[in-house]
Amino acid sequence: MEVLHAVLGKSSIKNFKIVKHDTNQGLAVSRVDGLKAAQGHYVIHVDSDDYVHPQYLEKLYEAAIGSDADMVMCDFYEFTLHDVVEKKRHLPEQRNELVKGLLTGEVANSVWTKLVKRSLIFDHEIFQSPGLNY
Repeated sequence: MEVLHAVLGKSSIKNFKIVKHDTNQGLAVSRVDGLKAAQGHYVIHVDSDDYVHPQYLEKLYEAAIGSDADMVMCDFYEFTLHDVVEKKRHLPEQRNELVKGLLTGEVANSVWTKLVKRSLIFDHEIFQSPGLNY
């Protein structure tokens, strides 16, 4: 916890909240508790093994605000030991096809590529279930 405070103390980020669990309850519980602590209009999840562009949040936020979107998504790069592969968003225009693509994996369903309106999550109670950490 000391390292976290030291890093954030040196950062230009001044508005943050640390949510601490006494015991490891898993990713799902951490994400739900983080959502409950969040106060912004939009939320996003970034994992400890993710690398993000310095303008990642700024660009997503501008796109969301500019179109009053419930959710915006971005392309990403997948790094392996021997290669870097750009993963382009290729989204169906029909809602049913988009949902099908998310469920089948044809559309990447990772949370770190999506900035989501916080009210959408809470109004429809879209939370991960404790113990289901995918």
